[in-house]
Amino acid sequence: MARYAMISGKQMEASSVAQLEAIGAAHLSRGVMTPEEVKFLTEMHNYLSELVAPATPRFIQILQGHQSFSMLSVLGSIPLIRKIMCFSMICLAGFIAISLSPDVNGSPSNYSLFENSGVNLLLNELFLIFAAGIGASFAALFKANRYLEKGTFDPIYGNSYWLRIILGIVSGTLLGMLAPVEDFEHLGASMIGPPNLNKTFNGIGRPLLAIAGGFSAALVYKILDRVVSFLDTLIDTVFPSNFSRFQSLQRNESGNDSVTSKMQDRIPVRNRSPQPYMTVSHQPNPAVTVTCPPIEEDESDPFQGWLESFIKLGEGYRTKVYKDSLGIPTIGIGCNLEVLENQELIRGFGVSLEAILAGTVELTEEQISSIFRVHCDACLADAREIFPKFHLLTDVRKIVLLDMRFNLGKTRLLKFKNMIKAVNDYNYSKAATEMKNSRWYRQVRNRGERNVYIMQQGTMIGAPHITGELESFETQMNRNSHVA
Repeated sequence: MARYAMISGKQMEASSVAQLEAIGAAHLSRGVMTPEEVKFLTEMHNYLSELVAPATPRFIQILQGHQSFSMLSVLGSIPLIRKIMCFSMICLAGFIAISLSPDVNGSPSNYSLFENSGVNLLLNELFLIFAAGIGASFAALFKANRYLEKGTFDPIYGNSYWLRIILGIVSGTLLGMLAPVEDFEHLGASMIGPPNLNKTFNGIGRPLLAIAGGFSAALVYKILDRVVSFLDTLIDTVFPSNFSRFQSLQRNESGNDSVTSKMQDRIPVRNRSPQPYMTVSHQPNPAVTVTCPPIEEDESDPFQGWLESFIKLGEGYRTKVYKDSLGIPTIGIGCNLEVLENQELIRGFGVSLEAILAGTVELTEEQISSIFRVHCDACLADAREIFPKFHLLTDVRKIVLLDMRFNLGKTRLLKFKNMIKAVNDYNYSKAATEMKNSRWYRQVRNRGERNVYIMQQGTMIGAPHITGELESFETQMNRNSHVA
């Protein structure tokens, strides 16, 4: 880092540089360092880390560790960037080579899965695959370039780049093959002039869509997500759920069933029968039997406010973008701006993602709360899947599990197999022990101590690193749950 700082024109104290060189020479001769030398090197590391920022020590190590002079050195010193650049050149060469074939002439029928076949169809599909590969590799290199310019590139996320490229190739190919391009071409031609006079779009519509789909896999994901949402709404409209029919029957009937239902609504979840569903038979027609899911108290507004305050304690709250401990751009309540879904949420507010990343635009409190609610819904769905008895847990233990899911993500949380089993067996002492023995506990420190205490004791009152606001939340929730 000292060498990088001097090359970059950073000013350093001459005495510190001299002492650093002396310690290096002494270490080579002795093979060991004294405690004073270790302390000095630690302080020097912290000082240099701030001096070379925004470049990271890992990035500097990569630059110095891969300095070589070879044919590939013109593509940069970082192996991952070299590989992606080579992949992009291969895609470009394949795109040009296949375009030379007379079978690839832009005819709509050549791309049709039902009108074409054999080698002709294969060549046109490969043409679109290479086009999607160009778009995907272009997007990956463009993204990597932003981090290289800042000096924050980290090859530990190399798999993420290749995953984006594969997703881009798949989405670009699907978009190029299946999108009704000809309908748009005829529409555009009719707006400009007669189809036989306008040949602007002929032949390039599908390759352009493949490149666009490769560049932004989120585009295809958004299209498919909208289609699924539409179908889901359509199915709910045509085939209403059993719960809807149950509510309809309640409105049309009176008597003990309605009274029983109202009383059931007021019974706290933790005090109900442990069966996950209640079966209600209505009279005078005993043939009508409806199964209705239990009411979830963890979706109530007071609980959501309590949960949001608790997660803020661990994640922080920022209206403006910042870098987390791993150098990832983050905003709001732990919202990772490298995640495609979060980027779409930001754009959904009509806010420029580029302006957010540049730090020139902030999110409002309402926008941050909306994003958090989306994340919270995902956490609730995963928690109910991982912990089948989640609805029977006390509110404070629910919050601990949701906080862990928010912080770790579903995949990493599933690795806590012993802890999950202990919670499902109501063995909270063992669950707390498993949490404390994990690497996660050592990484998050205060957050881990707080969650372990609450899991074991079943209360936030007296927990380490807790706020009075959260303790009063618990007192109020307990008071409300015992209202007759």
